[in-house]
Amino acid sequence: MTKSDNSTECSDQQFTSVDFTDVPPEFSEAYDCLFEGCNFQEVDLAHSKFNDCEFRHCNFSITKIANSVFRNCKFVGCKALGVNWSSAQRVENCSFTECNLTSGILMHRDLRNFVFEDSILIDVDFSSANMQRAQFANCDLSGATFRNTNLSRADFSTAKNYDIDPKINILAKAKFSMPEAVSLLSGLGIELV
Repeated sequence: MTKSDNSTECSDQQFTSVDFTDVPPEFSEAYDCLFEGCNFQEVDLAHSKFNDCEFRHCNFSITKIANSVFRNCKFVGCKALGVNWSSAQRVENCSFTECNLTSGILMHRDLRNFVFEDSILIDVDFSSANMQRAQFANCDLSGATFRNTNLSRADFSTAKNYDIDPKINILAKAKFSMPEAVSLLSGLGIELV
């Protein structure tokens, strides 16, 4: 780790089964690091920066990330219940595979090209997010909120349980598949018999 001004940096390090709830991170910036089986639950990561990091099987539930940065990060098998991603300064070019983001907030975020794969996105709020070309592969979107969300070219072809109103979202060239796509009609006041 190196010290620069008021921040401490770490790079190319591996953290395995570290419980950051007991000992908060000694760094404020991480580059190319691997976090495996780490516990960040309810930890205050405000103003932290994570660049090109991978998080495997970590717990981020109710973690505070105000003014933090997550850039080019991969989350695999992570639990991040109730995280307010909207409070972060930046969340860019990240992917979530086999993650549980239940009750997360991703409002007003630029989530273009984000990949959500085999993930639980129950009750996640995507209101006013730019989700062009986002992928929702095999994701459960029960109760997820899409309001004034740009979903142009987004791929929902293998997603399930979504409720998206085409009148208040941009869906140009978005991909959907049957029978789930029938749910798009509910916002149009159409009655299927």
